[in-house]
Amino acid sequence: MHSIESRPTSQAGFTLTEVMVAMAIAGLLGMGLFGNIMMHGRSFRYNQTSNQNVHQAGMALQRVIYGTPDYWGLRMASRTALQVVPTGAVGENGALGWQVVYRHNLLVTDDMPASFSQPQQTLLFDPQAQTLTLNGHEVARNVVDAYFDYNGRVAGMGLQIEHETYGLQAMVETRCTLRNQ
Repeated sequence: MHSIESRPTSQAGFTLTEVMVAMAIAGLLGMGLFGNIMMHGRSFRYNQTSNQNVHQAGMALQRVIYGTPDYWGLRMASRTALQVVPTGAVGENGALGWQVVYRHNLLVTDDMPASFSQPQQTLLFDPQAQTLTLNGHEVARNVVDAYFDYNGRVAGMGLQIEHETYGLQAMVETRCTLRNQ
């Protein structure tokens, strides 16, 4: 009979080399997964920031075109009483300031809101303050560039908004046909 000590024993487990190879493979997979997660996070933040800029610029253009309870919009303007004037203000990135003054041809009555009793509206892009204002009310901020063009019956406008945290910029443009003669 054989003693227990002389019987061959099977060794269960992994060698040091196998453990190190498995750890190296797991580390490479983990780094790849981490990099992929980081890339998707940056992409999500970029898209979210871009969408915020587009939304802010779109809302500003909507306020200018259609107005608010405080003031009437550009769609009410008379095409014969619209004037675009450069202000001489220049922003850090070389954007030029401008002012648009327009009137409407509505017959003003006593029951109209106060904003309609003012026949003149003033839209001002100040590149130094990076704001767009209408009759002194801020319509948009963080505006790094803007344009306004006008030819006969159609007014065009574009705003380039910069996100205050990430610095990402987005441009939104629109055109408006002036209805009043």
